Amino acid sequence: MEVFFGAAVLVLCYVFLRLLNLSNGPAPPTLYYRPSDLNEFLLQTVPLLTLRYTPPVLWGRNGHLQSIIHSLFGPSRSKESRTGECFSVQLEDGSTLTYTLYDTSKPHPAGDITIVVCPGFGSSNRSKYIQAFVSLVSDHGYKVAVLDHLGTTDNPLTARRIFTYGETGEFGAMVDDVMRENTTTRLIVVGFSMGANIVCKYMAEGRPHNRRVICCVSAGQGYDAVRGSNVLMEWTGFRRAYNFAMAQGLKTILQRHSYVLFRGNSDFNLSAIQSATSLQEIDLAYTLQAGGYSSLHSYYRHCSCKFTMHKITVPTLLVNALDDPLIPEDMLDVPYNYAMSRDNAMFVLTRHGGHLGFYSGGLIIPDSETWLHRLLLQYLDAMSTLALDQSKVKASTDSLLSSSSAFENLSLCASSSVGTPVD
Repeated sequence: MEVFFGAAVLVLCYVFLRLLNLSNGPAPPTLYYRPSDLNEFLLQTVPLLTLRYTPPVLWGRNGHLQSIIHSLFGPSRSKESRTGECFSVQLEDGSTLTYTLYDTSKPHPAGDITIVVCPGFGSSNRSKYIQAFVSLVSDHGYKVAVLDHLGTTDNPLTARRIFTYGETGEFGAMVDDVMRENTTTRLIVVGFSMGANIVCKYMAEGRPHNRRVICCVSAGQGYDAVRGSNVLMEWTGFRRAYNFAMAQGLKTILQRHSYVLFRGNSDFNLSAIQSATSLQEIDLAYTLQAGGYSSLHSYYRHCSCKFTMHKITVPTLLVNALDDPLIPEDMLDVPYNYAMSRDNAMFVLTRHGGHLGFYSGGLIIPDSETWLHRLLLQYLDAMSTLALDQSKVKASTDSLLSSSSAFENLSLCASSSVGTPVD
């Protein structure tokens, strides 16, 4: 009996260790980049790039727990919710997008900078992780504009469509409106999960405002919806269960706005939408018809930043976790290849963090700020400082060139007056 009891205890300890991944200790993130002056500058000014990331001891090394806790509760700093000013913009197709602009109580040392944020799947400005990020960066002098994906709020739809995985029109319209309100502000582009895919696509389009963008940040995205749609149908890593949960969330959004989306419209198979257990089934029954796509493959390819992100020209930071249950390791060749092909990009891969979790510190209760949010703040501060220094150099150079030009003109005038015949 004692032997049996001892064996049972050992088995339970083994299962406990395996489940919580306690044998897999904390480590610094793995960095992929090409040697360049910019990346050397970042290594010197962004400490979290080289320091060990330590998740909560008892549960933080399990990517599923990180992801689920993030989804249900968000960072504790999210309790410090901020109140911003809501704006609405009418789009050409009749849709009305909304976004919230959060001001800051103190100016940033590098000047007027607005972070434009694209949240993840089904998220809006009220999502807990967005509120936590807004709270942190606002305290450090940044203005923040956060997009509400179409259909994710209680605001009624004014056209028969909701957000899609890769549509950049709404985000672009928000950026345009922010720039109309403040023509001198500099921009920092930040996206989380699905929103990171959208901002990378947006930056690859070469919009006019790109020249005012200091840098672009992508956190926790999958890059390739074609491959992603396949892996989300697998039970490996319980990805099929996550797919089911996201499908239920999407069905809730469709149901909330069903009066606008489906009233008097027989093009959609409502029973197929209601019985769907995956995002792919909803896309077959709704998204393809709504967007006029011929197949799931063409739709997912259109949505993926993988095929256009090589056109991004601004400094870019890409962040993923190796234990993200939604994004298997073999899909991370995209950020790796991108970072290794240019001098102004860096791919940061952590051992732990799950899907947008990145909780850190503590035995059970983590720090109020996630490792990801603190990393982004350090990176944004470094890039803002660099942009300020570059603008000062440019201003000095322009002033010097202007003075030189004036001196040359003065000299030319003086030399032309010498020897001038006098009547």
